[in-house]
Amino acid sequence: MKKKLLWKTTAIFMPFLLFITACADLGPRQLPIYQYNYNNSLNYGLNQELLLNIVRLAYDDTPYFLTVSSISAQMELTAAASGNVTIAKNTPNYSGSPDTYSAGPSVSYTQRPTISYTPMQGDEFARRMLQPIDVDDLNNFSTWSIQKTLRIVVQNIGPLYNAENSTRPTSHLAPVYYQQFIDLALLVRILQEQFKVDIFVIDAPNKAQIEKAPNSILGRQGLEFEADFNDMQDPNTRKVFALLGVPTTYNKIIFTESDHKGVSGNVVNIQTRSFLGILYYLSKGVEIPPEHLKAGLIDITRNADGTVFAWQKVTNGMIKIHYSKSMPKNAAIAIYYHNYWFYVAEDDHDSKKTFAMLSQLYALLSKDVSGNRPVLTLPV
Repeated sequence: MKKKLLWKTTAIFMPFLLFITACADLGPRQLPIYQYNYNNSLNYGLNQELLLNIVRLAYDDTPYFLTVSSISAQMELTAAASGNVTIAKNTPNYSGSPDTYSAGPSVSYTQRPTISYTPMQGDEFARRMLQPIDVDDLNNFSTWSIQKTLRIVVQNIGPLYNAENSTRPTSHLAPVYYQQFIDLALLVRILQEQFKVDIFVIDAPNKAQIEKAPNSILGRQGLEFEADFNDMQDPNTRKVFALLGVPTTYNKIIFTESDHKGVSGNVVNIQTRSFLGILYYLSKGVEIPPEHLKAGLIDITRNADGTVFAWQKVTNGMIKIHYSKSMPKNAAIAIYYHNYWFYVAEDDHDSKKTFAMLSQLYALLSKDVSGNRPVLTLPV
């Protein structure tokens, strides 16, 4: 009888004991899942914030940034069990009642994540938002298309301007100079794909070297780029030299930041955009709902003859942000603003690559500037 009782009791509680044992390593097994989910959420959240600020600038609203400074999560597993076994057979007062076996296991699992946000503000962050991207930093984008890098990050190269008024609040006047810059970026990309140009970073000459070089541009310092052309008879190569105004007696062009504007020999001045300027440029790729245009929620850029200027001429191939009254089903990134959904389409690879580059630029911008800032901590 005792063996039978032991067997029945074990049968009742064994599944519960096995479950408790399996839960002992619940934390380690859950860690990859949480890391994967948090990684996806943080990446999507950053892209949403960038998209939100781009759309804000299209409406001349103020951009604002938050960064996740820390994530902590507490995991708690609580288990309890209660049981009752009653044996009534083979006793003097046995009345024929059935045996009674009962068990009351209980398990609870709780996760308490806490996320801390730091507002990106202060003198240092504002300064980095407004100062031009360092030419040195351009080397960090060597994995990206040279065409995309030039069109998004560079303001002008020598005599060619990349739609200068695209990097500030929307102007009433259409940009005049931009097509030749776009042509140059495409030509350099074609030559690079054909292995007819090699682009690499070099050290600018020091002061003593500048004084000895009669044709150098004064003020050169830091790092600069050199483009070596392998076929000076190639039509695209000659177009590049013609656009920049560099004599074809050279077979290389040096791009540098300097106090001198324009071109001197084969040394061409290059000016980059600020991060805020880049956001303003990308905001020109936001499509605006007709009712917002009629309501005057944004400034309209016009050509000299009064017709509406299509900013897609400037941003084409770089970014396109659509709008929808309902939540779009094919959105890679989407935010809700001014009663509309604004989004980047899932199959728009050009825009998605732009956001990937933008996130790298933002990482450089926000590095080491979040310390000593107020922190917003939210339990989730």
